[in-house]
Amino acid sequence: IQSTVKTGLMVFLVINGYGVYGATIGDAVSYVFAGSLSILLVYFILYNKLKNENVYLEILNTLKYMFKYGIPVSVAWIINAFLTQFYHFLIAIYSTDLIMGNYQIALSFAVIVTFFVVPLNTILFPAFSKIDAKKEPEILKRVFRSSVKYSTLIVIPATFAVSILSEPATST
Repeated sequence: IQSTVKTGLMVFLVINGYGVYGATIGDAVSYVFAGSLSILLVYFILYNKLKNENVYLEILNTLKYMFKYGIPVSVAWIINAFLTQFYHFLIAIYSTDLIMGNYQIALSFAVIVTFFVVPLNTILFPAFSKIDAKKEPEILKRVFRSSVKYSTLIVIPATFAVSILSEPATST
């Protein structure tokens, strides 16, 4: 929905003479629209359904538990986002347009490898969450080794494929 609103609104505003300003407004409004729609859907579908079933919601306890595990990952992503912007500023200041364009293309190719990594993380996370490290250290060790081995079997060929095909893809 966000992409559809973004594309439609940006094209509409640019065609009607707003230019870059219209494209920027269309981009921002699409995020606001998608976020608002998501909040409404969560409220009407999830919250009302749980409220009608008379289920006691332990929202604060659940949020505490989620934040306990989610904050380290969030901090890592925030640092990563900051560093990415910092690198963009450095490249903009100290390099040519050609180098900056090649850096952007390299980042785009890195996304291809992410298509293989993220599903693996999504699949493996529940497996690790089911293992009690104190009671089952051998199983944890075996699952960890297997996950690294099988992830490597998928990610390394994808990385080599991106490396080998990057020049033809860039030329194309």
